[in-house]
Amino acid sequence: MREACTNMNPIHEMSDVAQLCGADYPNVVTVAVDQQYWQDQTDDELIWGYFCLEIIRQFEQILLDVVQPMVHGPIHSSIGQEAVAVGAAMALETNDKITSTHRAHHHFLAKAIAHYAPPCQDIWSYEKSDVLRNCLRRTLAEIMGLNQGWVGGRGGSMHLFDDESGNIGTQAIVAGNIPYTSGIAFAEKFRGTGNVALAYLGDGAISIGPFHEGICLSKVYDLPAIFVIENNLYGVATPARQATGLDDLVVRSSGYNIPGLIVDGMNPLSMKRAVQLAKQHAVDGGGPVLIEAKTYRYYHQAGGMPGSAFGYRSKQEEAQWAGRDPLATSPRALIRRGLLDEDGVAAVNNLAKQLVEDAVDYCSEADAEGTRSVRPEFIPKPEDAMVHLHSDGQEFAGVDYREFSDAIPTRNVKLNQAKSAAIARWMELEPETFILGEDVANMKGGAYGATRDAVARYSERVLNAPIAEGGIVGLGQGAAVMGMRPIAEIMFCDFALVAADELFNQCATCRYMYNGRVDVPLVVRTRCSAGRGYGAQHSGDTAGLFAMYPGWRIVAPTTPFDYIGLFNSAMRSLDPVMVLEHHELDPLEGPIPEGDLDYLIEMGKARVRRTGSDLTVITYLSLVPRVLRIAEELASSDGLDIEVIDLRTLDYASIDFETLTTSLEKTGQGIIIEQAMATQCLGPYVATQLHQNCHATLRQPIRQLASAALPMPVSKAQETTVMISDETIRNGLIQTISGQLNPVLQSAD
Repeated sequence: MREACTNMNPIHEMSDVAQLCGADYPNVVTVAVDQQYWQDQTDDELIWGYFCLEIIRQFEQILLDVVQPMVHGPIHSSIGQEAVAVGAAMALETNDKITSTHRAHHHFLAKAIAHYAPPCQDIWSYEKSDVLRNCLRRTLAEIMGLNQGWVGGRGGSMHLFDDESGNIGTQAIVAGNIPYTSGIAFAEKFRGTGNVALAYLGDGAISIGPFHEGICLSKVYDLPAIFVIENNLYGVATPARQATGLDDLVVRSSGYNIPGLIVDGMNPLSMKRAVQLAKQHAVDGGGPVLIEAKTYRYYHQAGGMPGSAFGYRSKQEEAQWAGRDPLATSPRALIRRGLLDEDGVAAVNNLAKQLVEDAVDYCSEADAEGTRSVRPEFIPKPEDAMVHLHSDGQEFAGVDYREFSDAIPTRNVKLNQAKSAAIARWMELEPETFILGEDVANMKGGAYGATRDAVARYSERVLNAPIAEGGIVGLGQGAAVMGMRPIAEIMFCDFALVAADELFNQCATCRYMYNGRVDVPLVVRTRCSAGRGYGAQHSGDTAGLFAMYPGWRIVAPTTPFDYIGLFNSAMRSLDPVMVLEHHELDPLEGPIPEGDLDYLIEMGKARVRRTGSDLTVITYLSLVPRVLRIAEELASSDGLDIEVIDLRTLDYASIDFETLTTSLEKTGQGIIIEQAMATQCLGPYVATQLHQNCHATLRQPIRQLASAALPMPVSKAQETTVMISDETIRNGLIQTISGQLNPVLQSAD
């Protein structure tokens, strides 16, 4: 794979090209530029490319030399790697999207500068360009955590975002942006824009799950996605060869049967050529491309010391790579071409320096001794930390919510029928709604029949996915950020843990991390199957897990009427919403309005399913009908008057404490009953809040019942023992009313 392929044909002829180039691996070629390609570049583009290199280098150098003491958090500089970002930016349009990882200053700046200050005949006009100055000021302010930054200082160095310039977010988790980028590319393909989504990643990302899941999905759906590995030879201090067993990381492309390109990452024109070829292939319907840019970071993982200072690199190696520095080779090339002389190079250097220093002066001030400090007026207000976790709710403005009433004409359906009808109705109303999950398009409606109507009517938007929960959720998030309305299915609750990074590090934090600049209208449906003999890894209840991560909404419909209304609200929401379902409820029948599938039930509103005066029972999902039945039995047999409340919305921010408090003020005592295992319950949080809010009216502590804190066994006899039983519930209700039940969390053991 050492031969350079010049004048490369379009990538859709990749296999032939690979043979011509003598590549060692299927689908992989080395991209280089010949003299003709060099001559074909316009003077304006070449000078702009050098100008951009200088801005990025000087920006990061002054960040390390001057600004670093004013930065709260790490600085992962990309000094040495600028050519990768600049070359790619020269090949992309503003409407092409990029994402990146924690080392992203160069990617972000190159894409932003290409948008706000594109190549022009008079580069010196940028000396007075307020637009370019504002771009650099806002980028530095964001890294410094200031309110003048792109996302108000909330994202900092590792979470940069500016959708206007096509920067759709940098993410600090290694490879976290790869499934996300596949979702952005999905939206571009769905809309037929001709744009691509490009994800930058480091060499360390190629061994982690999201890398494989994101690329797999991009290949399955032939998405216009480009994945650029910046191989700077080290993951912190571990050599890439040692971590992967590979000399050329791009060989991973062969396993996915996608084109792989190797490029000199120290040469911006080589990088430009590679991205041009990749984009042509992707937008022509060829699917994703993997590029490996061989490059080098001149400093350690973070900060301004070389790697040799930590002993994992030699000074000789560093000197060899310094000889390939694009900030040295690029101006020499421009001089050879006659575009600049030595004075012209110095002028470009000085212009970049002036613009960067302006950004420093804007964000900080110097005292008499020259010591710099952050401008106090740019320090974010502490109270501003409390906003933008969720949407402001404007998407529900003017909505007339509905609750069930016997006064409306109804028809009886099973909950699973209501589920299928509601999903298909959204497919009808919203042409950018699609369903993604394992087997959702098979068996006439997926494993549980929930997509039956959607498959029958909108099969082209019901997409079977590989077994890749993280990829499914990540793709859904990326498409949602682009304004689509994805419905992602996780077949069992337990499988949410496979997608934990995408669910909890990405979806949950996205709006907050980017300070409200993005919406994430993603609905994730998942199913609790406890009681079916599926054992420890298919019987979970993830409500308590999702509730621990601020940013998620959780709805748990118990009746067909509630499913339709809550699902509609979930789909209308601009926040990510988990719809928690339970297998025991699917066959239960109940009334829904005749001829109306469009009504909404307000998220955050519990429903009093039975009124009473002796005891408040707080529960959700499959335990609601069980508790209602037991409450009626106790009313007949013992004269107990029990109030039963179906929570319906389970995330901490949306639990309806107003309804719970009103009930407890009437009954004076309460119990929380859940099917989840005792250590994964909502109960402790709910009880704590109620003790604080209702201590004056409570006659005794809030009691709690749950299943045993044990993994679920398959044995029917043991499963029945572990799960909370009707007998346990009945005894718990009686003992709570009589004050005999210990308030410490109980379990069926």
